[in-house]
Amino acid sequence: MSSSDSQIINVLRRKYPARGMVDLGNPADTLLATLLSARTRDEQVLKIFPAFRKKFPDFSRLAQADIRQIETSISTIGLYKAKAKAIKGLAQKIVKDYHGRVPKTFEELISLPGVGRKTANCVLSYAFGVPAVAVDTHVFRVVRRLGWSKKSDPEKV
Repeated sequence: MSSSDSQIINVLRRKYPARGMVDLGNPADTLLATLLSARTRDEQVLKIFPAFRKKFPDFSRLAQADIRQIETSISTIGLYKAKAKAIKGLAQKIVKDYHGRVPKTFEELISLPGVGRKTANCVLSYAFGVPAVAVDTHVFRVVRRLGWSKKSDPEKV
């Protein structure tokens, strides 16, 4: 990360000190809520999340769950079938490869089913305090309009 990147992150942190809506205070909840929030409003995810976590309190329960149970638990949010499949695969990999703990590096996070750059950066930033910016379509558009980047690829932005 360049010094200008760090400066931008510090300015944004001072300007917007509140936690993100899916920053739920621990890596597991933050990872799951962020994954569930893809193409779904955070408010909708937060409505179903407590019951979801009560039913599946840890990754080993999610890894062993029938996919239909996961689907039923998240059926009110968008893309719930694909998200259920990703969550089950993610949980299995976390249990097998990371002893039930959310990995702490970008490379490890994006190796998990359903986790892309944005989710990985959210988890790194929220759960582990790593300076990272999640570039979604909105951030991408604003950064380009402000002239902070002329790049046409979110990864380069």
